[in-house]
Formats: sequence, C-alpha cells, structure tokens
Amino acid sequence: MAKYLIILAALAMLVACSSTPDDAPFDPEAQFAEANEDIEDKLLEDARQKLEYIIRMDTEYTYAPLAQLRLGDTYVKSDDPDLAVEEYRRFLDIYPRHKYAAYAQYQIGIVYFGLVKGPDRGYGAALNALDAFEQLNALYPRNPYRENTLIKIEQCKKIIADHELMVGEFYFKRTAYHGAIDRLTGLLSDFPEYAENPDLLRMLAVSYKGIGDDANSDEYLIRLKNLFPDSKYVKKAEKQISKLQEE
Repeated sequence: MAKYLIILAALAMLVACSSTPDDAPFDPEAQFAEANEDIEDKLLEDARQKLEYIIRMDTEYTYAPLAQLRLGDTYVKSDDPDLAVEEYRRFLDIYPRHKYAAYAQYQIGIVYFGLVKGPDRGYGAALNALDAFEQLNALYPRNPYRENTLIKIEQCKKIIADHELMVGEFYFKRTAYHGAIDRLTGLLSDFPEYAENPDLLRMLAVSYKGIGDDANSDEYLIRLKNLFPDSKYVKKAEKQISKLQEE
C-alpha cells in the first residue's frame, strides 16, 4: 500500500512539474501586452510568436486583428518590407472594414515610399506607393493620414515623372527619336505641368525634326521660344535642329 501511495505522489509531482504556460487559460489581452513589450525591447521573434499565437487562438477576434497589424509592424522594424506588406495586406483581406484598416493601407504606402531612392532607382517603389496612397484616400476618405498622403502622392508623382524624363533623355541621346517621343509625350499626358519644362520641349522639338515631322518640331520649338525666350535651351535646340537639317 505504501509503495502504491509513493507512486501516486510521484505521478502527481510529475504532472505538476510538466505544467507549462500553454496549459494556462488563454488571455489575449495579457499576451498582446507582452508582445508589445517584446517589440519595445526589440525582441521581434518573441513578439511574432506571441502575436501569431493570438491570431490562432482568439476566436472572438478581439485581439486577433490587432495582433495581425502588429505582426506587420514587426517586419517594418526589422526592415523586411515584403513581409510587412504581406501582413498588412492579409489584415485588409480579413478585416477590410476594421477601424484600423486605414492604418494598414497607409502602412503599405509608407513601406513602399521608404524604398524610393530617386528617379533612377525608385520608380517601381514610387508606383506602388502612389497606388497605395491613392487607394487609401479612395477607400477611406476620412482617414487621419490624408494630409500627409497628399504630400507623398505629389512626391511619388515627381519621382515617376522624373524617371520618365530620364528615360526619354536616354533615348534622345542615342538618337532613338521614336522612343524619346513616346516617353516624353506620355509624360506630358500624365503630368501636364511638365509642358513648361524647357529641356523636355527642346528634346521634343529636336526629336520630331529627327523623324521628319516638321510640323510638330516647329510647334514645340515655338512653345519653347515663347516660354523661355532667352534660355540656353532655345539656342541648343536651334543648333541641334540645324545640324539635323544638314545631314
């Protein structure tokens, strides 16, 4: 009998010792608070484990949406833009009408905007950021980020336009005039404010002359002279056109 009691006592101790935090009742609020502490302490992998656990276990979806958002935030902090965007998009797919949906959409734009390095290396990121910010204002017109996004939209547009101008100039310098015209007229169509860019007007005047389209060449040259009568671009355009006529 004594031996039997000893075995029971040993089993009881074994069960007690083998108890883990996982056996405790699920407390999403406490888990979420701990995950946020981990993020503050830069323990991002620990935070992700807790956040993913909340997402799996919170069947009432009180903290699961917040955990999904914070999961995206952790990837922003670890400089993993693709994973960050993936998590924010997952949030929007699952909770498109959540009160923090605008935040997720804004963060997508911010992540892409952070990848913009200039017109030579930031074209694709600027396109993605522009799309994200425009979607934000279209889907959530009363979002609290509107003023900031409008500024960033203009910055994205300038990067995109400058890239198109750069590509147009690339074609122009190689006397690929059809390619230059396609890029530069497309730029004018998308960004009418560039109609007063003297270098663009010069390249179009010369490019049209280069393909034998005198009417369009004259039109852009006249516009250049009217807008910038004393500029170096007028003299440069006339010199380049004169050279083409001699060939």
